[in-house]
Amino acid sequence: EEMASTDKLTGLLNRHAFAILTAKLLAEHRREPKPVAVLLADIDRFKEINDRHGHLAGDAVLEAVAQVLQRRLRASDLAVSWGGEEFLLLLKGCELDEARRIAEDLRQAVAASPVAAGKLAIPVTISIGVSQFDGTESMDRLIGRADDALYAAKQGGRNRVDLA
Repeated sequence: EEMASTDKLTGLLNRHAFAILTAKLLAEHRREPKPVAVLLADIDRFKEINDRHGHLAGDAVLEAVAQVLQRRLRASDLAVSWGGEEFLLLLKGCELDEARRIAEDLRQAVAASPVAAGKLAIPVTISIGVSQFDGTESMDRLIGRADDALYAAKQGGRNRVDLA
């Protein structure tokens, strides 16, 4: 069961598990509306890390970033390996201002934690897009808005948080 719901490398939930959990979350929201925010985080210049230091170092970076994210999230939050070097974080009971603060805390924590890969200490940063569920949109739309904000963060210079 664990193998079917988690990403082997990062130990985070996978997209399949996320789909099941979000269906439940949306059903709960219809019964008792509470704020929900999504953070979409992407490791900055990950391809360069792989190209310069190799795929084993890239894997070490993915694992380390996942650990930082998981340690700093609240117990009610969900962390998902979204694909490649992207992570999706679902924050239950979280207004946009608090989600922005959490995203900024995560961004700073990753930047302050160079990844040990052999004898190297690889500096790593992330960019994060943040959106808040409007109560009616689909999960795809909510994530799409976070993705748009992530794109803006990348275009704005990386290592930053942008809101949808």
